[in-house]
Amino acid sequence: PLTLDARGLYVGVQLSFETLHVQSATAVLTMQEQVLPTLDAQANVDAPRLADAWPGLLGSLHARLSARGPLRAPHVTADARIEALSYQGLKLRHAQLKADVDPRGQLDVDLELRDADAGVAIPKATLAIHGPVNNHDIRLDVSSAQGDIALAANGALDIARPSWHGELRSGRLAPTRLAPWTLEQASAIQFDAG
Repeated sequence: PLTLDARGLYVGVQLSFETLHVQSATAVLTMQEQVLPTLDAQANVDAPRLADAWPGLLGSLHARLSARGPLRAPHVTADARIEALSYQGLKLRHAQLKADVDPRGQLDVDLELRDADAGVAIPKATLAIHGPVNNHDIRLDVSSAQGDIALAANGALDIARPSWHGELRSGRLAPTRLAPWTLEQASAIQFDAG
């Protein structure tokens, strides 16, 4: 059963919550503060047994989130931890996310995955993004049963478009059964969602 307790105010274009509490057995989401027209909200997720909220989904999730600013591109902070996740053959023993993403300022994201299995065993994977929106570094490292990947890039995010452009500065792919491949020179890359 799902229970909902909400107390808030909706006047004109402003929506705010004194409290929003959603619970499914042991899984609890709480949120408070303003949601419209701009965000100024905090949320906590405490789900020691994810199966209570989603049958078949095993593991736990604990997270603290905040969002401030325009709905299209708010400043978001997150501190989240997943333990013993399992769903339809996919497994993840541990995941940790720490993020402070200001789309008009600084990007700081650290994601670590340990002992994942998605058809390929991945003992460890990390993603790090640090620096200003217009000049940040990205580093991806993956260690798997099929081999290792290490990539480093630098670039700029354009929120208005939205797009990302930069360059892959270094790369190394080391498959377990083949010779390793190393990027010899930087290569331009671009992603455009507009």
